[in-house]
Amino acid sequence: MDKLRMETLDFTQANIEKLATLFPSCVTEARDGDGKLKKAVNFELLRQMLSDVVLEGDEAYEFTWVGKKAAIVEATRPIRKTLRPCPTESIN
Repeated sequence: MDKLRMETLDFTQANIEKLATLFPSCVTEARDGDGKLKKAVNFELLRQMLSDVVLEGDEAYEFTWVGKKAAIVEATRPIRKTLRPCPTESIN
């Protein structure tokens, strides 16, 4: 007979994994109390990804540029344009 695990599942890490599938750029790493690396959520970036307006606030050391928050907002807007093939104007 197998021994029972005497602890519950780590629901926080399971939820972070779910968020990572939807918002991979919002998941980062952080050290826990034991010094081990664990996945963590960048809530400021997640907040910006879920907003349709530019949010004000501090930005951390990262690859950044003026207008980055506006670019994130624009990237999350729905796209209503579709590329369609035009065989008559195509070459090969």
